[in-house]
Amino acid sequence: TVSVLYWFSPRAMRRVLAASVLALFAVFAAALDNGAGMTPPVGWSTWCADGRCGLDYCSEPQVKESAQVLLDSGLHALGYTWVVLDDCWAAGQRTANGSITWDPERFPSGIPALTKWLHDRNMSFGLYTSMGNTTCDKGGRPYPIPGSEGHYQQDANTFASWNVDYVKADWCGDVKKLPLDGIMVGAKDYINISHAINNTVPKRSIYLEGVAAMLFLWGDVKTYMNAWRASTDHHDNWMNLMEVVATVQVAGIPGSPGAWSDMDVLMTGGQGCPNHRGPDGHFSNNDTAHCPGMTDDEYVTEFTLWNMMQSPLLVSTDIRNMTAIMRKILFNKRFIDMNQDTRTPPGRHIGGDSTCGYGLGSITCQLWARPLADGSVFVALFNAELEPTVHSVNITLDFAKFAKHLPSGWGADTAVKVEDLWNPTAAWRTVTGAYTSPMLAPHAVNAVVLHPVSSTASGDAHNNNGHTVRRAGRH
Repeated sequence: TVSVLYWFSPRAMRRVLAASVLALFAVFAAALDNGAGMTPPVGWSTWCADGRCGLDYCSEPQVKESAQVLLDSGLHALGYTWVVLDDCWAAGQRTANGSITWDPERFPSGIPALTKWLHDRNMSFGLYTSMGNTTCDKGGRPYPIPGSEGHYQQDANTFASWNVDYVKADWCGDVKKLPLDGIMVGAKDYINISHAINNTVPKRSIYLEGVAAMLFLWGDVKTYMNAWRASTDHHDNWMNLMEVVATVQVAGIPGSPGAWSDMDVLMTGGQGCPNHRGPDGHFSNNDTAHCPGMTDDEYVTEFTLWNMMQSPLLVSTDIRNMTAIMRKILFNKRFIDMNQDTRTPPGRHIGGDSTCGYGLGSITCQLWARPLADGSVFVALFNAELEPTVHSVNITLDFAKFAKHLPSGWGADTAVKVEDLWNPTAAWRTVTGAYTSPMLAPHAVNAVVLHPVSSTASGDAHNNNGHTVRRAGRH
């Protein structure tokens, strides 16, 4: 049995280590001041909804159907207000004057009309481009799709004229051929597209995500981008999820209002199946809407850790066919409220419980924490064990041992009430000095908010072992 730090291939480990080196030399700057992205975007993206991730078949009916689900289901009222087209919407050729345009078969009414339709329903709209001459994928088409290379300002002006709210600038096409010494070229390109997006004609405030911008701009990424990725693409499998988490954990730059570290789209409920829908929007080959690559526990862990690090939350699966685990996860209002609360910084990995039951506990029995503005603490206790059938454990957060990561004064005498975020109907119990999770299977997480008991409170409470103790206030 091995711990999470040894799970990765040599290639994956090189990415983690390279990113951590860059982070060590980062010069942290103020966030891009363009008025966009004051909270992390929450909503839906096309990437894995119809078919497998990367096929990314999208169409006007699909987008409108999914947006209507956000409205009718109550997700929009909870905060899911963004709709984002990934690498699937553009035509294979630019117009005669060099302008980028939409695929008329997929979007017969046009992108401006779709944007208006969404804005009329109080939704924000985003779309994708690439820094190179072509995009990363073809959206299920047999020909390449043009990127924005050589057209940064022209495309930025076009997006502004369409009233787009969000542009995702990926790093694909001929730019991928740059050698390592091309870092300066990459930095220049991302700075140029930032200037283009922030100087559009007509003038418009647009949220700009530079997918690979952190690699080139390091700590200065906040000066030019509203969002960036510190990790590889996220796929619908556990090993990749842990690579994303580990990379952001080691090398990520914490987000802040106007500038967010994006852990990539959510796979909640599972990506689409092969040949899930045809061009007419109907099911084909008797496929179902979801072909999950992870377990329900793993999807709960994904959503918990994305929230802990205050990542944008764009679910990229088929919300028109909602499963039970999707309902459980996506409708948890408490998580959305914490994600949108920018009064305190994002949470982070604070260490491990070395007493959790076996030799690698300090690494595998992970503790994550985010102090909240009301004095409480959002805590995730996570069993990162590799093997899915061994080493179920209880994980303990000792308040004295991890005091430097907790609000001032927390220690052995601190009493807290425990709010179980994934079991919201459970009664809040009181513990003192430490909190211990229930038994957690590998890949499972226990997410709680610990609320300090008032110093004037009195009465008996129970510690994690069930023994009666006198309730103590904060010291």
